[in-house]
Amino acid sequence: MLRHHIQTPSTPLKQTTLIQFNIDKYTIAVQIGKEPDLFDMWLKYASFKDIDGLSEAGTPIYIGIRQGEEWYSTVIAFRSDPIDYGGFHPGLLLEPMTDTLFIGAGTVIRTYDLKHQQKKFEKVLPCGFWAWTRHKDLIVMQEELEFGIYTLEGQEMWSTFVEPPWTFEIQGKEVKLNVMEEITYRDLKTGELKNK
Repeated sequence: MLRHHIQTPSTPLKQTTLIQFNIDKYTIAVQIGKEPDLFDMWLKYASFKDIDGLSEAGTPIYIGIRQGEEWYSTVIAFRSDPIDYGGFHPGLLLEPMTDTLFIGAGTVIRTYDLKHQQKKFEKVLPCGFWAWTRHKDLIVMQEELEFGIYTLEGQEMWSTFVEPPWTFEIQGKEVKLNVMEEITYRDLKTGELKNK
C-alpha cells in the first residue's frame, strides 16, 4: 500500500491483449491501449453503451460485459491516466449480490448497475486509483490521495484525503487510518472522526 506517484509521460503500450474473465453469471472483457479488433461489433449489438469518455485525453480502456454466449450487451469505454506506470493499474470489482460493477482507472471512478444497464456513480480522483476491496456490506476504494467507502450498490458513502505513505485497518465499526504516521479513527459508515 506504500506507493509514490511518479510523474511520467503516458507512453503507448507496445502490445495489447484482450483479457476475458467470468464472475458469477457475467463474462467481462477488458482491453487497454488499443481498440479491440471487433469493437464495431461490440457497439452494434450492445443495448447499453457509455463511450463518451473516449473523447478525453489519456490511455483508452475498453470493457464489454455479457451473459451467456451473446455479444456484449454493455459496453464501457473511456480514457484516463495514469495507467500502467508509476504503480497505477486499472481495477474492476463485480458485486454479484447487487449486479454492480466498480471500475477504477487512473483518475476515473465509475460504478454501473449491470442488471438495469445504467451508470450509478462517477468521480474524478485527485491522483491515481490503487484498488477496490470488499469488507462485509461495504466496498473500500484506495487511491494515492483518497480513501473512500462505497455501498454494494455503487454509491459513495464518504471519502477523505490521505497522503503516502498511508495504510488502513478496519476494526469493527471503525477504520483506523495511518497517514504519514498520524493515526486517526473514523466511523466506518459515516466517516465521522472518533476521539481515542
